[in-house]
Amino acid sequence: MKRTLSDAAAKCAERWSRVQYGGSEPVETERAEHKTVGSDADTDIEGDSDEDLVVVGEKKVEVHVLSDSEPDIEDARPSKRIKGTDGYVPFRLIRSEAYDESTGHTPYMADLGDIFGDPELREVYLFSFQYDLSFVLRHFTTSIERITIVAQTSTIVPVSSSELTHSPQFSQIFHRLVIKEIYMPPYSCHHSKMIIGIYRNGRGVRVFLPSNNFTWAETNWPQQVLWSSPFMSISDKAVEMNGFQRSLCDYLSFYKLKELNSLVKDTIMRTDFSGLADVEFIYSCPKTKGKNIETGLNMFLKSIEKVETELRDVDQISLNLFLCQSSTIGGPIGRRKDNPSNLFTHVIVPTARGFSEAAKSDQQALLKAYHENKTYPCIIYPCMKEIRDASVGINSAGWFNFNYTRNDTQLQQYDWLRNKIKVFYKYNRDYTTKQRLTTPSHTKFYLRFRMPSQSMAQGMRVPEHIDWCLFTSANLSSNAWGTLGSQPRNYEVGVMYKNSNITTRAQDSNLHCQSLQDVIYRKGQRPQTRSVLFPFPSHLQPYETNDQAFYQM
Repeated sequence: MKRTLSDAAAKCAERWSRVQYGGSEPVETERAEHKTVGSDADTDIEGDSDEDLVVVGEKKVEVHVLSDSEPDIEDARPSKRIKGTDGYVPFRLIRSEAYDESTGHTPYMADLGDIFGDPELREVYLFSFQYDLSFVLRHFTTSIERITIVAQTSTIVPVSSSELTHSPQFSQIFHRLVIKEIYMPPYSCHHSKMIIGIYRNGRGVRVFLPSNNFTWAETNWPQQVLWSSPFMSISDKAVEMNGFQRSLCDYLSFYKLKELNSLVKDTIMRTDFSGLADVEFIYSCPKTKGKNIETGLNMFLKSIEKVETELRDVDQISLNLFLCQSSTIGGPIGRRKDNPSNLFTHVIVPTARGFSEAAKSDQQALLKAYHENKTYPCIIYPCMKEIRDASVGINSAGWFNFNYTRNDTQLQQYDWLRNKIKVFYKYNRDYTTKQRLTTPSHTKFYLRFRMPSQSMAQGMRVPEHIDWCLFTSANLSSNAWGTLGSQPRNYEVGVMYKNSNITTRAQDSNLHCQSLQDVIYRKGQRPQTRSVLFPFPSHLQPYETNDQAFYQM
């Protein structure tokens, strides 16, 4: 399938070319004297300070300054509405116009029209890294009263004047749009992907976390997943908040925007989040003046600490697997050029398993600690051949970044991951489907599970029972997560599920997982309650001798 660059993508490329990444701000914007974190300037907690104006499309929008990953160029094409389901399924595969033309209705699949086209959707708040406004707005109906977009500066492809002129309905929807643009320093980004919808007729509030940014190509070419909350009712007064709710309020407060503060005060604090009592909201935010809340890596590790401690106490027999599926692998952390550290293999897994001291030593000491603790780290990241064999080939690869050929330190990290600890896994071709083949997944899953002690050389099947799972926008990079001693640089959001029935037997876990490909295309068994559903095949195999991780040429 051959695709050509659309006008929208060309506009996006031209706009990105005017952004200076050397530390100065976008040249098309004149700014007031707002300062980022670390300055002496005070920012009004309600976000009511003086703000600049820029033009997006043909509409004035406010720019609010906030206190380092370069963007991809996006394509955009018309969306075809496919009716979804009103039933509550937490994880759903995002329907692709490229792969699912003949796929019938299923409650385990959704598209943006199922969210934005709901006639009872009264107001919506969008958080993302990139927006093609033409693609986004055409999913809405005129019943929407207000659309608030939170976006990093220069990440919005504007609508054309002809769309506003020739489509009264589109123009009507467009003029209900409010855009809050935020400035991010170089090598940082507003990478969160979240939708908060407020509904009529007593349906309350719903939170969605899509793995895609709001462009046609990213929605349709790589594999994407949508997580959603149940509908949650709104009370007349503030309710007793649970952990998810408090974390969501804390996250929104980092923006210091009056619109989001009003959302928290007038709606979120009065919403019944009891339906998410067993789910945690895990997020990353850059360091912000007046905020001492732990986010990013420290928040993640604190969340799993109790589970990991219990597992070490009750199960010394099983093999402990930590699986990361990411679309980007960042550069090495730390400053030791002779032993470059990886965030997953040197920090996340050793800290969780209690052998973080070994990670500070040399590679042999760390490999020994992994062996003695029966711990195995795995990373699902596409190899070159998988990209070539994907349903739309190289078109699905624009969102996958692992620049390990950049310098010797990057190559040393790659050699550690690829050849020493051997973390890389790919799809087992015998378990891919004709619809998706080896199409890479743009999702980010961090999974932890146990298996009987056995060799991993021939591959593995992700088991039905797991001990915890984080579904997030955060790639495997220190920009997204920060480190143990530093805050993240990005905005990221995710949801954490954990096993609350830990015993010596892995199969006693009350947290299940399953491949959406098995559920949808293979007509597999219906997912159980508290099931995490992922887009890649459940059967994986290690890289073969000639496999190399994909990188942008």
